[in-house]
Amino acid sequence: MHYRKASHFDILAVKSLWKEVFGDSDDYIGNFITHFGIENCYVCELNEKITAMAFAIPTTLSYFAHRRANNFKYLYACATLPDYRGQGMMRKLLSTIFDESSNEKCAGIFLHPADKNLGHFYRKLGFEDFFYCEHFWYYKEKLLAQQSLPVKSFHFISPKTYHQKRVKKLEDHCFVNWNEHFLRFIHQEGVQFVEYENTIFSYQIMFNQIIIEELLGDVPPIQIARLLTEYLPDFETIHIRSMGNEHGCGQIKWCISLANKPKYGYFAFAME
Repeated sequence: MHYRKASHFDILAVKSLWKEVFGDSDDYIGNFITHFGIENCYVCELNEKITAMAFAIPTTLSYFAHRRANNFKYLYACATLPDYRGQGMMRKLLSTIFDESSNEKCAGIFLHPADKNLGHFYRKLGFEDFFYCEHFWYYKEKLLAQQSLPVKSFHFISPKTYHQKRVKKLEDHCFVNWNEHFLRFIHQEGVQFVEYENTIFSYQIMFNQIIIEELLGDVPPIQIARLLTEYLPDFETIHIRSMGNEHGCGQIKWCISLANKPKYGYFAFAME
């Protein structure tokens, strides 16, 4: 087995593996690879066949902005073909990414486990629970029973503006500082960025559910949910994620040892 970075010669094989494992649309897979680059993909090759892959997207953790080692990598689309699972390919592939990230002076790598079983798997590989958030659920029928609110103060903003306002609101916290490039991609895939009073939030619509990926500001979640019932009537539930330490939502593996590293951080925008 050979572990290496992918090249443009591997694009078709990577797309095929991704499609088989995750079932995402061809458009999404193609847009992702075009936007983030095949050079950020690592693969396992066996008998000239790509059997496992993982993307490692460069980003930063704001807590280390004043340090030299402030770079991190977000692991996404970690996948092994069904017929090749149980052979340690993903374990070795992630080890390869970790070693190269360490050589590149990254402070660490992180990911968002899709379920608890994967969380246990990653812990065995040296990842630790680090990112947390808070969840709120609201049902349309209960929101409609309350007094309506005006929506004229809603302002849709660009990924660039959202990034600027986001950094200011999170500057006193430890958080993944998604850059404008990343935010442009998720905006292209349907995430909307909104400003309301002194609060910013992002949302997308999936089936009959509104998902607010991030809510930052002083306006209570229930008020944002009520406002959305006026603006987006065709849904059944609203799921809001915001800062907090109630639910684990990501794991990290440190490439360097730090005496005063934070106890937890804020993730947001996991694409799993």
